Amino acid sequence: MNKYHLCSLSLALSAAAFAQPEYPQIHIRGFAAMSYGLNFPAPAQSRSLLRGYALDDRKLKLDGLNLDLQYGMSGEHQLGVRLDTVLGGSYPRIDAAAGLFRDPFTSRSNTDFDIRQAFVRYSISDDFSVDAGKFATHTGYEMMPGVDGKNAHATPAYGYTFNPFTHTGLRVNYSLNDELSVMALLVLGQDNFRDTNRSLSLGGQVNWHPNSDFSLIFNVLDGPERAYNEADRRRYYDVVANYKVHEAVNLGLHAFTSTEEGLAPVNGTAWVNGFSLYLQSQLSDKFWLNLRQEFYHDPFGIRLGTPARIRAFTFTPEYRFSEEWAMRIDFRFDKADNSIFDDNGIPVDYQKSIFFQQTLKF
Repeated sequence: MNKYHLCSLSLALSAAAFAQPEYPQIHIRGFAAMSYGLNFPAPAQSRSLLRGYALDDRKLKLDGLNLDLQYGMSGEHQLGVRLDTVLGGSYPRIDAAAGLFRDPFTSRSNTDFDIRQAFVRYSISDDFSVDAGKFATHTGYEMMPGVDGKNAHATPAYGYTFNPFTHTGLRVNYSLNDELSVMALLVLGQDNFRDTNRSLSLGGQVNWHPNSDFSLIFNVLDGPERAYNEADRRRYYDVVANYKVHEAVNLGLHAFTSTEEGLAPVNGTAWVNGFSLYLQSQLSDKFWLNLRQEFYHDPFGIRLGTPARIRAFTFTPEYRFSEEWAMRIDFRFDKADNSIFDDNGIPVDYQKSIFFQQTLKF
């Protein structure tokens, strides 16, 4: 070996000795939404309590300012963390978990701030990971609006508003192959950061996605949910389907049923079910048109407070100034078989809404 080769080898060894190990990057994302809603007839005290995020009438609001930090969320033998926070007058009031920024026994929330997700993840491989902490639910078609995406409509469906938002506990994610993935979790329950009984809930998901145009998901959640009650179980099952008919047209389906032991007459089992159909269509580079038809049945009033069957139709044109900035209007029409809506203090069986919203990703 000549002097040139010896010098090159020495430099290579020196560079290797002083090379720093590669660490995952920290990813920080943001999302903001502002809105103004009008209900017809106008509800008393300017609030429509069945509207979820869109409960305030004739009020300009910052729905949410969502900031999200992620580090090391994938890889092989990688330890990562995610912290997802939100500040605003709409989102934290609805999807905050009991025991964190919501009273675990009265369900009251007196703050406009929430930590939506805070969990650590150990990735054994790109296909297998374990999460511990507080994380978004696996159930449902619609999601908590934020950095992970926004729903096709600004006003949420009943099947979203009265079903789980988050869970606290353990979650295992595993991709069997390119077409099939499964998930299992052991948690305190739904929307509980502090346990109110001595029982845990079990959940799971099977996600079949044979190609990029179609997916079919089965979800389940089972366990006691009521405070100081370990005997009566709540069982939730749903099916979520997506089919991309065309590059500019997507069809969606969400069907669910949920039972609640001990809430029907003579300690029987009460139930609620429903389904929603979705159509999202891109009419041009900037303009989208989204439709949703929802059917919601709560014969015992365990979610709505009064027994009712509701039909709701939502028509949402959306204009996207850019990939990050969009404006949209929900035209929503609700009709019930019982007088569950409010006309300035008088019960009525219908409600119409116009809801303006703009969203920004950064």
